Parts: sequence; structure tokens; C-alpha cells
Amino acid sequence: GLRAAWRFAPCRELGGDLLRLHRRGDGAAAWILDVAGHGAAAALLASAVWQALSPTGRAMSGPSPSAVLARLDALFPIERFEKHFTLAVVF
Repeated sequence: GLRAAWRFAPCRELGGDLLRLHRRGDGAAAWILDVAGHGAAAALLASAVWQALSPTGRAMSGPSPSAVLARLDALFPIERFEKHFTLAVVF
């Protein structure tokens, strides 16, 4: 019996802001992502993080939000991508 509603109005520029709500086991998971900056670089990193956070992705298999964040930190080190992102995860 979970119902959700939101309004997501992205700007006209390419960017790295995303949100998602999906089933996870017997419950649900939600996250909001904001990649620093604008343009193609932010959008590409957001897309890669989106895939890692998909229900079958490598990061969402963690048992808790902190485990998911630790996995993302390992997958997307700032030294490699020269960009950072802010993420809120709720199970």
C-alpha cells in the first residue's frame, strides 16, 4: 500500500539531477541525486550512478543506505571522475 507523488521539472540545460522510487524486497527505496555542475559531464556521471542505483545495479544490493553509499564511494571516486555528487537514499 505505498503511494507516491512528485513533480520533477528539470531545467532546459543538460544536467545531473535525478530521482527514483522503486520496489526493494518487501519495501521500497527512494533516492535523489545531484551531480555537481551542468552539461554533458554531469549528465554522464548521473547516468552511470543511475545504473548503479537501479534495482539490479551493483550499489543497491547493499543491506542499508550506508552500505549503498559506501559502495558508490568505491565505484565513483572523486579522483577518477573529478566531479562529486550529493545523494539522499531512503529504504
